[in-house]
Amino acid sequence: FLNQTTGSAPKAQTVAKLKVAINGFGRIGRNFLRCWHGRKDSPLDVILVNDSGGVKNASHLLKYDSMLGTFKADVKIVDNETISVDGKHIKVVSSRDPLKLPWVELGIDIVIEGTGVFVDGPGAGKHIQDGASKVIITAPAKGADIPTYVVGVNEQDYSHEVANIIRSAQSVVFYLCFSKNFTNDFFIIHAHMLIVCERSVTTICFVGLKSR
Repeated sequence: FLNQTTGSAPKAQTVAKLKVAINGFGRIGRNFLRCWHGRKDSPLDVILVNDSGGVKNASHLLKYDSMLGTFKADVKIVDNETISVDGKHIKVVSSRDPLKLPWVELGIDIVIEGTGVFVDGPGAGKHIQDGASKVIITAPAKGADIPTYVVGVNEQDYSHEVANIIRSAQSVVFYLCFSKNFTNDFFIIHAHMLIVCERSVTTICFVGLKSR
């Protein structure tokens, strides 16, 4: 996806980075920013976060994560609309309506849709209507018109011209997709896979069920 978007250029030529906005600064949104920050050669430039909690909430949860621990980067509040990560300023806005976000004004190329709300074509499509070029949904998407890509399995099938809205393989169910690579060399008769992940706010804790 990113390779086709950025293309390649001679070493002497400077290629402008793609402007990225994160819509929804929950665990996935914050993890995306952490991963991006750790890649100095990334073709992406995160310039905005949309979080209903504002700069105080965004900066604190980015710095201190119950699963990943303390973020080593220097995270600070610059003003009421800006945080900095190791000196890199990132704008923070708070809007629940994608059509009211400054995608045109800021020239946003890619929106990381991490709210878990706008997961179908019409919903995620609001980002496109508002001026973004591409949308990557990080939650289970609805609708056969939104393709799913799993890195290591089918990312080579992505075509820049075909889809402006795609779904990333964010769910634990996609771990099964990697068995496709095993079948190239092995014939699987029986298999068992154990996945351990943290409990989210929407996950039911069976130990605590009253009906047990």
